[in-house]
Amino acid sequence: MKKGWITFDLDGTLMQNPFSKWVFPEIERKVKEKKPSAEVVKALVTEHYRRMGKKEFVAAYDWQNMLDEFLINEGINIEINIAKLVRTFATPSKVYLLERIIPEVLKKLKVDNFLVAAVTNGFYDYQIPVMETLEIDYLFDEIITPDHVGYAKPDVGIFRTLLKKGNVLMHVGDRIDHDVMLANEFGSISIWINKDLPKNLQSIKPVQRMQTYDGQLLSAKKWKEEIKQQEMVLNRNIVENRLASEDSKQKERTERNGPELIAELKKANGLPDHIIHSTSEILSIVQEWGQSPTASPR
Repeated sequence: MKKGWITFDLDGTLMQNPFSKWVFPEIERKVKEKKPSAEVVKALVTEHYRRMGKKEFVAAYDWQNMLDEFLINEGINIEINIAKLVRTFATPSKVYLLERIIPEVLKKLKVDNFLVAAVTNGFYDYQIPVMETLEIDYLFDEIITPDHVGYAKPDVGIFRTLLKKGNVLMHVGDRIDHDVMLANEFGSISIWINKDLPKNLQSIKPVQRMQTYDGQLLSAKKWKEEIKQQEMVLNRNIVENRLASEDSKQKERTERNGPELIAELKKANGLPDHIIHSTSEILSIVQEWGQSPTASPR
């Protein structure tokens, strides 16, 4: 009998997709050929955050719909198929695993009788070409995408399909707002992967990092950065000017008000259970539980 699900975010956690360096620039190029003044990528990112703010989580990742709306509103007569662009750019020179050890970790979890799923906000036609190129698609028992299940992170409904085969024991991701809060709300163990983890935290066992003030403050800072990024896009000029003038003061306030930031993150149910520096550290966390964790220790 399977022990339950261990789920993984994809982009920024396991792999690098071609959107930022290849797909978006190609869309920008094609659009500007027709209308040089059009700022299509800026408009798409702004619309993405607007939809997220309205809790239209699935629609926020429907890049084709957002692009089509933009082209109509701008009166630009051109057809751009994003899924085709992804397939074009999903080549070994343009997409890559963030760690070579990832396939080995996924295989080890499956050998240890866990079910393994990718739970991503990227639509299926945008993710599967990359996963196939990287040869990791077959390592997942399920690949959960918003267009297939009707939910997107951080809505816990995205886990619903998985529950037919077992409980979701743990979710691993690189974002506090999408991944950690999702797992915490659902009641699973939340694991935040931070590949830039400071040396002082790397020297501590993964299961003990969140017991430290430094681990908790780092998580709170990341959450604030995610919020600030959304604010900057939605209120670009106002927020950029304000942030430029207050940047040094903000750093001082962050250090001085660290406990308040941590308390705020706790109140938002966004404090991770664990921080890892590499996917390989998941194996040590599983070992700490014993080989068959049945419930979250949270």
